[in-house]
Amino acid sequence: MHVAVFLRGRSFYHTNFYHTDFSESCDNINEMILEPLRKDGHTVDIFCCTYISHKIEHVINFYKPVKTIAVNDEDLASINSWNRQMIFSIEGLRLLKAYESTNNIRYDYCINLRFDILFKTPISEQNIDIKKFNIMFKHTSGNCDDNYWIIGREYFNLFEESLIKMLNKKDAITHELNHYIGESNINYMYETDSNEYRYYSFTRTNNY
Repeated sequence: MHVAVFLRGRSFYHTNFYHTDFSESCDNINEMILEPLRKDGHTVDIFCCTYISHKIEHVINFYKPVKTIAVNDEDLASINSWNRQMIFSIEGLRLLKAYESTNNIRYDYCINLRFDILFKTPISEQNIDIKKFNIMFKHTSGNCDDNYWIIGREYFNLFEESLIKMLNKKDAITHELNHYIGESNINYMYETDSNEYRYYSFTRTNNY
């Protein structure tokens, strides 16, 4: 199979109040996601959508993405963090579709994840249905996890359309994505839970 892996968000950011650095999670992502896919014989193309920092070249050297979008933080200063996430995912999906067209390939599914995630189980042990829109789990609130999605090919357009609807609503948050995708289209990889850290953790730290 041909798999697109899309890394989104901050790859590096450091202030007195917040710290994240892709280098603290990249080995885990490689070990838990990328290498198991490659060992199973899948072709993996990586796409990145992130912010410009002094580590952007390190990001590219490690992941070797086929395409990268890197923006200045100031360019999105007037946009809230929820909408930034949606914009990154929309632009990333469009980027990989354009890459498909240019290179005459077709991805079987796309893995959409953050730079700072640390997985506790490899992808080979995750409960995935590549013919569905996979979300790690549903929160007890009825909303969903928004840090890691595996998107079956037939849901690419629905994903983009849903994000656009959420952007137009303006006050939508990415945890509400499941309501736009539709429950019949979703495979929850794990049981409903309020404790996301059972499945993964983050390297980020904040002192707000």
